[in-house]
Amino acid sequence: MVAIFKKHSRKIQLNLLFSLLLSAITLTARADTKAEELEVATRHLAEATIELDTQSKVCNSIIQVIPKSAFKNLNVPKEHLKIAFLYFHMKASNDCLKSAAGQYLIAVALYNHIIKNRISATEKTIDMNALVMMNILIEAEHEAKYLAVPASSRLQIEKIEEFSRPFDPFRSAVNAGLIEPKDSDIP
Repeated sequence: MVAIFKKHSRKIQLNLLFSLLLSAITLTARADTKAEELEVATRHLAEATIELDTQSKVCNSIIQVIPKSAFKNLNVPKEHLKIAFLYFHMKASNDCLKSAAGQYLIAVALYNHIIKNRISATEKTIDMNALVMMNILIEAEHEAKYLAVPASSRLQIEKIEEFSRPFDPFRSAVNAGLIEPKDSDIP
């Protein structure tokens, strides 16, 4: 570096020195910016995680048992109703969490984007969105099976308003006559 300075005039030396200082300041600012970005992403992820947990508790608190009367006039094969139970249970659960889950997935994506260049090749990242995505994928699988149910059965099943809100699938299935109650299973 000293050899470079000796070769050039004083003005060029000052320009080179200024450029090196500016580069160092820029690198330091970028490092500070990256640290701030990571801090913001971490904060967003923490807030989204708390919100998802809070919303999950809300959803659990409003779980209902679908009464026997909801199935009173239903004339569909039990197999169609079982398929509907699986689909509508996942759909109602996911719908209840939709906003919080969406914000969580966004926060995870932001966090992963920020840290992608900060981890070594040997470090493993944690798939923090696996549970949320798994629920969405399970719902899609059940929806595909449900859509294969004849339209005549679906029309009757979709009249059950309680399927649109979170429900206890086991106790509701007992009320629908899909499973036999056991003293140890039902509180």
